[in-house]
Amino acid sequence: MWFSCAVRVLDTDGAVNVTDNGISLTDATEVTLALYARSSYNGYDASPNRSGKDEQMLLMGDLDRLDGKTYDELLSEHVADYSKLYGRVTIDLGGSRDDVPTDQRVLTYDLEQDHGLAGLVFLYGRYLMIAGSRPGTQPLNLQGIWNEEVIPPWCCAYTTNINTEMNYWPAELTNLSECHELLFDLIEDCAVNGAVTARETYGLPGWVTHHNVTAWRNTDPVDGNDQVAMWNVCAGWFCQHLWRCSCVIAPIR
Repeated sequence: MWFSCAVRVLDTDGAVNVTDNGISLTDATEVTLALYARSSYNGYDASPNRSGKDEQMLLMGDLDRLDGKTYDELLSEHVADYSKLYGRVTIDLGGSRDDVPTDQRVLTYDLEQDHGLAGLVFLYGRYLMIAGSRPGTQPLNLQGIWNEEVIPPWCCAYTTNINTEMNYWPAELTNLSECHELLFDLIEDCAVNGAVTARETYGLPGWVTHHNVTAWRNTDPVDGNDQVAMWNVCAGWFCQHLWRCSCVIAPIR
């Protein structure tokens, strides 16, 4: 699988020089940079080529759509987009110190009656789910899409013996059902591959998933450690999300 990143200077009051070695600016006091990234991932079951997308062509299309856009326009589009979901919930725990920078509030949290910081963290978590789990992308994974490494710890997979489920526990409780849909897509994919694993590994019907899943929706035991790899109850835990979501949307009486 391949990936590409590209940066474009959207706006600056200086002179821009682009070479094969990078971008340089002179006599600039401000600059707006746009960063885009794409991969060749084409779906876990795309046959015959699961990494068949032209990521560079997609990337150039993304950059072309920026033509003529200003920072203020992009910011306005972003705020309008996430606010549709973010604005559904407010929280007020009292004792807020919103006039103090967040890093200082963290340092003095044990000394001050700053209940508002807990509310801020609650809202920040909702913002991260909105930003990282939208239809058309992949579910929230182990380290998230913001980590700095090409190969993060544990391959940034879906550790399904706690982390994946934990990522989505707040989805319905914080009124972000749309963001929950990506986990349901993952579950549906795992049920397909997991039926093969259940049959070939255990000689049983139904489906099974073990403690690690990747973008390729592998459901077999991995890591070579029997004590960890043979954790085969993920399917039931996954289905709790389906059950709880159905109870939230259409309570069973």
